[in-house]
Amino acid sequence: MMKILGKPMLWYSVARAKAAKSISRVVVATTTEERDRPIFDYCTKNGIDCYRGSEQDVLDRYYQAAKIFKADTIVRVTSDCPLVDPNVIDLALKGLNGGKYDYVKTGKSWPNGIGTVEIAGFGVLERAWRDAKLPGEREHVMPYIYTHPELFKIKTIDYKKDCSGIVLSVDTKPQLEAVAKIIGALGKGGLSFTTADILAYLKKNPAVLKSLEGIGRRGPEQYIRDMKGKGKLR
Repeated sequence: MMKILGKPMLWYSVARAKAAKSISRVVVATTTEERDRPIFDYCTKNGIDCYRGSEQDVLDRYYQAAKIFKADTIVRVTSDCPLVDPNVIDLALKGLNGGKYDYVKTGKSWPNGIGTVEIAGFGVLERAWRDAKLPGEREHVMPYIYTHPELFKIKTIDYKKDCSGIVLSVDTKPQLEAVAKIIGALGKGGLSFTTADILAYLKKNPAVLKSLEGIGRRGPEQYIRDMKGKGKLR
């Protein structure tokens, strides 16, 4: 597992998610593949709830995990987002507005990897699990929901300014190094630092921001385009 300042990157993703006031439980949903056994072993050793399921049918993996752990609302945060802001999770959960909306996501104006959150009620996830047929609808958990606005009440929460060019999910070495610097600087007093704190750090340290130039973001829009290009979505 990739490490940041001596700890697995997964540890930060879990710790930041747990810091959200509205979250009652964090579950790591990994695969049954042997190469992912270290993730399961790490979670077991460190008291982190973990479910192992299908590698390709990620929607089924999420659904089964939610069913086993009796979740009524599912917050999707990917493990390559060690900087996910717990305040954004709370904001998105509030955005469900007591069931007025079926699905809430953060918009692309948020810095990627910091404000990247998707939320759906269990019943909504179950309907997607039951009705989604296309490969692209199964591989990325939520596409069936956000590509069917005629079936689901969808809300997008945008950031107050456009930070879409900042990509701090960890897929490359420059991103890993940038995240390590941010955590090293802001995490000394704990991991509750916010999106605003991270943006302030990047403003004071332009070299870190510059190191991220040219790195593309991933999100619902990109998944739809990619899956359609591969014939996995209509």
